[in-house]
Amino acid sequence: GISDPVNKIESYLNVYFRDNRNIKRAQGVPTASLQPLLESKALNSFPNSEVTIDLWAKLNAKSPRTINSLHGWWDASDENTLILENGGIKTWLDISGKNYHLQQPVIYQRPWIADGPVEGSKSVRFTPDLINTKTLYTSTENTVWDEFSMWIIVRSDDQFQWTHGSFVGSGSGDNLRNISLQFTENRLQVRVWSEKDKDPLAVTSVTNGLQGYWWMVGIWCDGNVLSVRINGQAEVSAELPESSSETKTRVVLGADSVSKQGMVGNVAECVIFSSAISEKEMFDIETYLSSKWKVGDSSM
Repeated sequence: GISDPVNKIESYLNVYFRDNRNIKRAQGVPTASLQPLLESKALNSFPNSEVTIDLWAKLNAKSPRTINSLHGWWDASDENTLILENGGIKTWLDISGKNYHLQQPVIYQRPWIADGPVEGSKSVRFTPDLINTKTLYTSTENTVWDEFSMWIIVRSDDQFQWTHGSFVGSGSGDNLRNISLQFTENRLQVRVWSEKDKDPLAVTSVTNGLQGYWWMVGIWCDGNVLSVRINGQAEVSAELPESSSETKTRVVLGADSVSKQGMVGNVAECVIFSSAISEKEMFDIETYLSSKWKVGDSSM
């Protein structure tokens, strides 16, 4: 039989955005930076309805794979990427396609799986002590990072007496252009070694009260300027001293090098690009991560 014709009615989907500048402070910390405020849009088709920013973000979020300079991508929301052995995480698979898998061959130095920022999600839990490190790291590679962009979903425990707060590093001690991300005195600090065997340049966030909460931390560097971003907002920038280029050897999570103690805390996702990505690409990545992990939502 022939179906009866269906009358088509033109309709619209009106997407409204909540201005959360008074309420959407990261995890309720008064001095925290705000999430990105996305532009309003109106989309044709769909029945009349009102939706929130969350649906818009899910419809428009772009995967890190859309950026050509993707270097490495580790995502605990996919539990299949976390390879366990004797209860600890032996390998965290890289899903960028570059096969820069994070590994820990030593059983007692392995992190473990814990809850993530969103209900039902997972993260990687690092619990070092004064004797044992807890890290994951890639194999040794000669990778030039004069330009790079990095985002990480991270939470450091509220332990003010803990002196080892580093959670990402390039794993080469004080070689030129090596980097270290750490929590120190309840703020975020990025260190860059520009002269071998000398103290690094330290760039410290304006936002404090960082320990004990989940954050979307972004680092952007074009080889001349390094910028720190927290929950989608620019925090602080600094010019890098001139230095000759040197290669970095690996990516380390849980500390700034393989053999050092790092933070007590969790990492849910880390994505690294081997370029200073554009503002549009930065917006896409932060939209993707913030809508996925709800970091910065005081209701969490």
